[in-house]
This record gives sequence, C-alpha cells and structure tokens, in this order.
Amino acid sequence: MSDVLPDETRLAAEIERLKAGFPKTRELYRELCALLFFRFGITPTANRLYQLVKRGSMSTPTQVLLEIERERTASVRTQKELEAAARRAEQSETRHREEIQALQA
Repeated sequence: MSDVLPDETRLAAEIERLKAGFPKTRELYRELCALLFFRFGITPTANRLYQLVKRGSMSTPTQVLLEIERERTASVRTQKELEAAARRAEQSETRHREEIQALQA
C-alpha cells in the first residue's frame, strides 16, 4: 500500500503541472496519455483520463486516444514505406555496380 500512495501523489502532482502547462483540454489529454503510459505504465482509457482531469466532455479523451492511434498507424505506415524505399535504393545501387563491372570487363 505504501508503494501505491507515492505513485498516486506523484501522478496528482504531474497532472496539476500539466493542467498549468496545457490549458486546452485536448492538449492536456494528449500529454496525460503520454504521462500515464510512459512514466507510470498505465494504459490510458477515456474513463481514466476523465476521472483524473474531471473536466471537459467525455468525447474529448476518446478523441485524443484514437487520434494518437491514427498517428501511430501513420507512423508505422511511413516507417514501412521508408524501409521499402531503402531496399529499392540498395537494389538499384547493386544493379548499377554490376552494370559498371560488366562494362569495365
């Protein structure tokens, strides 16, 4: 029980700090998601966000969650495209080297 209390106290302090730094509810929820997940290892849910902040509409945390999911999906897609482009560039470079060697021989 003593381990839980300091985490709750730290979490409450961090939330107050975020409230001061992010007056817009949407931005606050986004930062809170990152804080919960990366610093405290808590999976953010709409209900949990709403309980912690106790302001704004219930739709806002839900929108801020997904949006993060949409950005994550876009990031994964971009990473795959980058890897494919790198493979194509490497194959093209290999082909050009082979052509140069063939011409020199």
